[in-house]
Amino acid sequence: MGLMIVAGFAFLIYTLVNRASTLQPALVSPEEAIELVVGPGEKVQSVSLNRGSLAIHVRRPDGSDAIIVYNLARQGVVQRLNIKPQ
Repeated sequence: MGLMIVAGFAFLIYTLVNRASTLQPALVSPEEAIELVVGPGEKVQSVSLNRGSLAIHVRRPDGSDAIIVYNLARQGVVQRLNIKPQ
């Protein structure tokens, strides 16, 4: 019985690896590229993707931060959160 469980688990891993290795990479043409313009002097600190939205952390020249939420389906900024120190 234990041998059947090990064999089934090995087959499952083999199938997952085989399918993952045969996926074609997505190609985006230059016409389909999305542009996001940040303000003058702002620098992108990090980018995070979650459920079709990008959260872009930017640092301003004065040292304050902002989070820009960009929706990929709508192809636009849906929220801009300004972070100011007290």
